[in-house]
Amino acid sequence: MEKNKSIALGVLALLVVLLVLIVASSKQEYSKAPGETQQDLSKISPEVRVVEGDQRSILSSFPAGFPVEQQWNFLKGYRTIPANALESQYTVEYISNLSVSENAKIFKNYLQNAGFQISSAVQQSNHVSYYATKDNNDLSVVIVKQNDQVTVTASYLVR
Repeated sequence: MEKNKSIALGVLALLVVLLVLIVASSKQEYSKAPGETQQDLSKISPEVRVVEGDQRSILSSFPAGFPVEQQWNFLKGYRTIPANALESQYTVEYISNLSVSENAKIFKNYLQNAGFQISSAVQQSNHVSYYATKDNNDLSVVIVKQNDQVTVTASYLVR
């Protein structure tokens, strides 16, 4: 019974990450009107806003100590702000030089040591994912090996 619950939570976490990726890739990007400033992103809007960002700006929104390799290949990063909401979800995706199991160990240790409650964990040879919560904020990490390449996608939902 406990195993089925873990599998269901793992699938749910994966679906959340996939939903964010779909929204981000749908090109419904928020384009600022002339004269609009970055502070305007703090106002409620009826539209989903996806704002691409560089690695430094996106990672600065993650919790302190979030583990990222020294030598990594940054693919993309963005901030998603849901329609009619002020919460933000920050997502970073990169190619890792480490194996799936090495990344899994690093991220699991980080989550436990940083005080996150891991509510879902899926561990397979080519796929590992964690979904964890701390202070009502959610952190998900998905590590996938495909075509001899390990990709890490992490999302941090700040409420």
